[in-house]
Amino acid sequence: MGLAQLITALDGIWRLAASALSVPTAVFVGECIAAQFPTPRSPKPRRGGPISTVVVVPAHNEQAVIAKTVAHLLEQVRSQARVLVVADNCDDQTARRARDAGAEVLVRQDRQRRGKGFAIQYALEHLAANAPDVVVVFDADCAVASDSEATLLELAALAHELGRPVQAESGCTLPPNPTPRIVVSALAYLVRSWIRRRGLKRLGLPCHLGGTGMALPWSVLREVHGYHDDLVEDLVMGLDLTRTGYPPYFMHEARVVSPLPERDQAAQTQRRRWEHGHLAALVSTAPRLLLRGLYEGRKELIAQGLDLMVPPLAFLVSLQLLLIAGGACLAWAGASPLALFISGAGLLALCAAVLISWARFARREIPMRFILTVPAYVLWKIPIYLSFLLGRQERNWVRTERRTEQAREPEPRS
Repeated sequence: MGLAQLITALDGIWRLAASALSVPTAVFVGECIAAQFPTPRSPKPRRGGPISTVVVVPAHNEQAVIAKTVAHLLEQVRSQARVLVVADNCDDQTARRARDAGAEVLVRQDRQRRGKGFAIQYALEHLAANAPDVVVVFDADCAVASDSEATLLELAALAHELGRPVQAESGCTLPPNPTPRIVVSALAYLVRSWIRRRGLKRLGLPCHLGGTGMALPWSVLREVHGYHDDLVEDLVMGLDLTRTGYPPYFMHEARVVSPLPERDQAAQTQRRRWEHGHLAALVSTAPRLLLRGLYEGRKELIAQGLDLMVPPLAFLVSLQLLLIAGGACLAWAGASPLALFISGAGLLALCAAVLISWARFARREIPMRFILTVPAYVLWKIPIYLSFLLGRQERNWVRTERRTEQAREPEPRS
């Protein structure tokens, strides 16, 4: 093969890759644009009979925060729901402190089957003998936001009335003196868990489950064939429920917040766990979900398949930059500039969507000087993605080091 033929072949491959990447880019941009419009209000649950609710809190070595979380939850539910803590493979005083704070406690020790999914499954098996109407899953380091318009009980009531999972809006809190990387991580989290979910709701589409602040009717839980040892067990469960006819509903009026880690090393550990799980689900599940949705004509499956095809934002930007660099080299060598044009347009659209969302929802909390550090943030994330591509995936449930008692809430409100 001569040089001209090689350039032609590479140009074809590059155009195909640029066109393929334009699909998740368009989904991301479309969701962000939809979020700029008013979000439809969630229906008000009708006042019926009492709903039995259990708040399940999976906890692994959370002695520093569990008592405060239990007290917070008991204040929220005011004796109208039970709080059940699962102390899973703990080496500290999590169980004792949770019990002293007033929670029911299950102690689980199984070093071979570790993970949040196993902890929740253990709680569900315990509850099966006297099943509640609704189970609310709440992480041990989370809190209901001070400006939440709806309570956990209202979240549970809506799930019971709709007969499908209901996901609360999830945000994050910043440590007192955050590094630029932590602040940009907060923006990325905001886009993924807040803005894009609002965009999906505005389009009348279901969201993905987010692990905390999710209410699940017991009648729906019976359709789930056990929890997974997946690092994104909540995401996988939501996809399973959508396939069986119970797509999650997003109740943005209920807000829960969790702390971001204070140190960059802890942040990288947390992001590695989340993003490896997301990428693994993207590769293994998104194509099958999309194809099934197209075959069965189910828009909720198509929507979740397309949304799942959007990789983490920094990874998507990295791929666009890689394609731009290759496209520029091929154009310089005499190939068509089409691949360069497609990738460049995609990167510009991504940047515009993020900037518009930042200006609308987070400009006061995240100053422009932090936006200027985004390129360094993308470079910081590259080792996370390389480790995934090289097969060194994170597979363990590792507690993230943090200082929640010092966190502050910078979350934007529309």
